[in-house]
Amino acid sequence: VVESAAVPRDSRDFVPPERAEPRLAQQTGVDERTLTPAEAATALERPGLWPGRVVDGVELAQIELMRLTTRWTDGRVTEGRALAFQYGADRRAAHLEGKPSLIITEGTSAEETPRFDTFGGPPLPPGKLRLGGFGDEGGNETDMWFGSMQRDGVYISFESSQRELILAAARAMVPLG
Repeated sequence: VVESAAVPRDSRDFVPPERAEPRLAQQTGVDERTLTPAEAATALERPGLWPGRVVDGVELAQIELMRLTTRWTDGRVTEGRALAFQYGADRRAAHLEGKPSLIITEGTSAEETPRFDTFGGPPLPPGKLRLGGFGDEGGNETDMWFGSMQRDGVYISFESSQRELILAAARAMVPLG
């Protein structure tokens, strides 16, 4: 220790930080039921979007309506709904067997749509895609891609190990119906 000193207390040195806006603290989703495309078209507060029955050769496997419970840092709990479109294999088969898989999740709120805007950043104009990937444990190769876009008041997240599937789906998004 070269020097030790005491200074008089000044209340301005101990001002509490400004209160931050509430943030998402925890979110859980429960599958409510499987839907047809016609049912999914009206399941949210506004018309849903999708890329069709096939994306780059990968067929739609199912559409699930999810009930979401979101806990916020200010103690509030909100309930909402989201659509989950599964193309190709489920996550497990895609990972273990290397089968193509694409998951598209959409809702009516940026904050409450699962995995929306995984990478953050400034808001994008409607219809523009933000895309990023996470690498393997060695950090050498991207093994999972995530994308986000907003269009017509619908917040859409994409997840696939194949970047091209996300790009094809984002380009093909049209109203359900």
